[in-house]
Amino acid sequence: MADLLSRYPHLDAHVMRAAERMTRAGLDERTADKIFVGIKSDEEWPGAWEAAGKDWEQEALAAVDARHPVTAREFYRQAFFCYRLADFYYTEDTENKTRVYLATLRTFAEAVRGVALPPEPIEVPYNGVKMPGYIVRAANRSGRTPAVLHIYGADGCKEEQYWNTALHFSARGVACMIVDLPGGGAARRLLKLNARFDYEVPARAALEVLLSQRDIDPDRIGLSGSSMGGYYAPRVFAREPRFKACVVNSALTDVMCLWDFYPPIRPQLIYNIGAASAAEATTAYQAFNLQELLPKVDRPLAIHHGGNDRLIPVSEAQKMHELLGGPKELVVWPGGSHNCGSVIAKARPAFTDWLVDHI
Repeated sequence: MADLLSRYPHLDAHVMRAAERMTRAGLDERTADKIFVGIKSDEEWPGAWEAAGKDWEQEALAAVDARHPVTAREFYRQAFFCYRLADFYYTEDTENKTRVYLATLRTFAEAVRGVALPPEPIEVPYNGVKMPGYIVRAANRSGRTPAVLHIYGADGCKEEQYWNTALHFSARGVACMIVDLPGGGAARRLLKLNARFDYEVPARAALEVLLSQRDIDPDRIGLSGSSMGGYYAPRVFAREPRFKACVVNSALTDVMCLWDFYPPIRPQLIYNIGAASAAEATTAYQAFNLQELLPKVDRPLAIHHGGNDRLIPVSEAQKMHELLGGPKELVVWPGGSHNCGSVIAKARPAFTDWLVDHI
């Protein structure tokens, strides 16, 4: 991240953070560099990435016509990353945001068409609507398998988590479910479901759908969360004893800490909760606090946190660890960025294996 910012100092650090995340996940670096050089102002960001998405989509269609399905999937994945970066920029309910978001869904569906471990679409009934999600089954397993519900962060989406999270659990013989819960993904963009402090309510609805799957062992269910999910997952874990263990990547005991410590995230947080102003959002986020709940946790919970996290200070991880009442573990990764991104090659296997071992 520091290298990107030094090479392109004219671009906003917050949107560059998203580009760094997508590049780490597989975005073509040549595409990124071409756009970084060409953008002269932050306002050009979404248009440039949407245009790049269209270019990759045309390449994918040509590969389909040539009967090269693997190549087509790879190109659709590039298109997904580009549209996702355009979507990241918009933090209001506008026609532009809806258009690029629908493009992410369209290209993701094509990027995973025919893969060995597909994300199977599921729906979670909730307050008269159905929240969309995916289940990725455990690889090379028969009979009932363990499973994990993953809760992503403030500016995430379920599609990203297919590659970043679900496949890593699946490879270890554990199914993974990712749902766009209130405040995120399609739940916020299309269904207008705002974030809520008592996330155990929608998460419990998701858990019921997970437990209804015939190949899932109801006695071996885990929970994971990252970033804003570092608040949501421990809260859900404290309220829902059917989860046997929980792992957090970037802990957040108080969402107002994120608001205060990293101001660039505020437009996203305002959007997630459907607030009309920053003042309204800060009033609502006062309730997003785990102070009273964490001492009641009585099952294993592990916290992993980057020592150089610029979004959530490491003190939040230390505070969560101190407050937890049950079996607990804290791992601070020296030099690690937010969500341990800069050390993810070692950190992700560590916290993934920990949760697998505990369910």
